[in-house]
Amino acid sequence: MSRRVTLNLGFQGNTQDVTVVIPEDEPTPWQWGDRLSVVGKPTPRVDGPLKATGAAHYTYDIELPGMLYGAILRSPWPHARVRNIDLSAAQNLAGVRAVLALDDREIRFAGQEVAAVAAIRSDIAADALKLIKVDYETLPFVVDMDDAAKDSAPSVFGSRSNVGKTKNSSVGDVPKGLEIAANTIEATYTTPVQTHVCLETHGAVASFNAAGDQLTVWCSTQGIFSVRDDLAVYFSLPPDSVRVVCEYLGGGFGSKFGATPEIIVASRLAKMAGVPVKVMLPRADEHRSTGNRPNSEQKVKMGVDRDGKLTAIDLVTRGSGGIGGGAGSSGPFGSVYRCANIRVQETGIYTNAGPASPMRAPGWPQGCFALELAMDEMARKGGIDRLEFRRRNSDNPVRAAEYEIGARMFGWAEKNEAAKSSSPIKRGVGVASAEWHAVGVSGPEAQVIAHRDGSVEVRVGTQDIGTGTRTVLAIVAAEELGLPVDRVKSEIGDTRFLFSVPSGGSLSAPSNS
Repeated sequence: MSRRVTLNLGFQGNTQDVTVVIPEDEPTPWQWGDRLSVVGKPTPRVDGPLKATGAAHYTYDIELPGMLYGAILRSPWPHARVRNIDLSAAQNLAGVRAVLALDDREIRFAGQEVAAVAAIRSDIAADALKLIKVDYETLPFVVDMDDAAKDSAPSVFGSRSNVGKTKNSSVGDVPKGLEIAANTIEATYTTPVQTHVCLETHGAVASFNAAGDQLTVWCSTQGIFSVRDDLAVYFSLPPDSVRVVCEYLGGGFGSKFGATPEIIVASRLAKMAGVPVKVMLPRADEHRSTGNRPNSEQKVKMGVDRDGKLTAIDLVTRGSGGIGGGAGSSGPFGSVYRCANIRVQETGIYTNAGPASPMRAPGWPQGCFALELAMDEMARKGGIDRLEFRRRNSDNPVRAAEYEIGARMFGWAEKNEAAKSSSPIKRGVGVASAEWHAVGVSGPEAQVIAHRDGSVEVRVGTQDIGTGTRTVLAIVAAEELGLPVDRVKSEIGDTRFLFSVPSGGSLSAPSNS
């Protein structure tokens, strides 16, 4: 049994009625606050003082006795074959303790890893890189999507086509939907490649034990367990013989999953040198080599009837993730607005450029950008207020409430009708919708330790990309145990703790709580 309850939601005097369905045996929403003593109440971040004072230890801050400093030599060529690498001069440089040639012999983008060194100081490591002699056979390359799609284009991956398999999907009858439309638009929208620019660059400190069968890695990562498992496979070690620590993480955004190249390089150098090795990438390498949000080209056809209701959306989109995939941007077109006829053709193009990696809702920012511009153009052509046009094409009650509250607080009606300025500096107003899915998963476990003084310690093998995971865990534990938050200590970022999920796809808070 269930019952329907109407909530009057509001913020700063603006309200909207929203109806929700409540199971019969559940308390009504206005009773939830009475039942909860910590959740939903203002709570300072438990690690705020540490971060504000600089006492929080990031990977960049790790210093171990006898530690060496590693550096990576990268290819200047977008496509080449490594014929030979001469490491001798670098090996003979005073202060250098380890030099290695990396495994790949075909270079597919400028910035790909070629060799690495470890030395007693970072400046010596940088000098050693200059002494490594690499004999490259340069090869034809392609970095433009249009050029890459030509039959005559140099192949990024051997005999494989640079054009990936087109993904086709459709619902309804798009040609008919466009035929019956009172108004249509057709436009092409493009977005460029974006790099993550994490405040803390990618990096790791790796240390093997004397026997070489136990590896500890401190690294800037969004997934301590995925790094552990990757390293265990790479070095043929049992997972329990690899420990990964990420006490604090200075930004990830999707580029710091798994054992990325600098983590493996630090570990290989540490094993070779027999002492800990630290590799932190310089900012330039972040832009070239650690991932990016792919570009996009989105050709949109859209039709509406005389009432301003969408009759059809036809999308042909392509993008390049360099040597990586993940360039899809179609998600929002079938999700944000109500339309009975939608057709999508989506293609990825490979180029000799750095690999893409997930970046904050992969594909959706590009898709929302194109969809919302198309909605604006369609509204203008149909002579409909842009906000009203979105209202007519959305059946989401929460979004309807957001439109109402936002319009009132912002003063949409007045500002949207304001006279346009004759000044060369223009100011305008806009409205846009976006969407992303956030679904928790089962699997994470927590260990709770009760101390004699009445405080508790919560240990979870997760990591915090900056969204307040420590505070969330403390709040939930305090609520369940009937304690104030300051009596709960959250410990995270260590694979010695019980398993948890990576921090990506908006998983952390719903899964760990």
